Amino acid sequence: MKKNVIKRVIIVFLLVFLFAGLAGCENAEQVTLENKGYLYLGFIVPQSGPLSQIGESAIRGAQLAVDAANAAGGVQGRPVKLRLEDEARIVNEPVSRRLARDPRVLMIIGHLMERTFEAGRPDYIEAGLPVLVPFLSGDDVSVSGQGQFFRLMTSDSAQTRALADYAVSGMKSGRILVIHEETDFSRGLAQTFVHAVNQTNTSNVETMVYSNPKENISTLINQVKSKKPETVFLALDGLQAISLAKTMSDQKIRAVILGTHALAFSDVVCFLENNSSPVFLSLPFDYKNADP
Repeated sequence: MKKNVIKRVIIVFLLVFLFAGLAGCENAEQVTLENKGYLYLGFIVPQSGPLSQIGESAIRGAQLAVDAANAAGGVQGRPVKLRLEDEARIVNEPVSRRLARDPRVLMIIGHLMERTFEAGRPDYIEAGLPVLVPFLSGDDVSVSGQGQFFRLMTSDSAQTRALADYAVSGMKSGRILVIHEETDFSRGLAQTFVHAVNQTNTSNVETMVYSNPKENISTLINQVKSKKPETVFLALDGLQAISLAKTMSDQKIRAVILGTHALAFSDVVCFLENNSSPVFLSLPFDYKNADP
């Protein structure tokens, strides 16, 4: 998959969630603001650092949505304007300079990284700002801040249960192997997947730990080969998934690899498309046929 396809998908995705945000503004601003001047939306994505390219694409998509809304007359006759914040600099930025402290901003949209969302959460709660979170899928996002935060992507646990159901009912897998790291996030995905499979009583599921020291990778691969799985669920993040998937491919292990949004990065998708067949990859969107 080419990088420009990813960019187009991000643009379409952003159009959807930004217009949802604009619809929410219509109700809120009638009560709290006079019907004149700009409606300011705070948009937080990386503008520097390794994720800046994704951030740039996101900003272009958001601006397209704003331009379209303004061309149609704005929201109740008021034009919309974005105010940007570089997510890569949040942890070092004085609180006084954050968008959360800008009295003009009606809501916050964004956060590509879990750690910066967590860092900013207290400021949003204190300011009473609604926050639309289009990229993160943590189960606690939408319940934090007493209904103030709205996750727009399906939760990690819901994605994992859907994948388990597909592995059993859709792919008719009899032998399933789950590989996870020793982290709370990874173990949580693995446990959710195993529980969902066990509920069906039709498939055999085992788990393995991927600790990632280079000296242990050959041992892990031999163990994977010995189990002869029909389906492998990688409860790993993008970089770890690439490393293991490449090794499995080099060793001619034919298995179906399933993953949650943690694998939804262009480098992972490109590698899996080109080097492992067949592959089923769960994404928060259909990158070939973008659909609102």
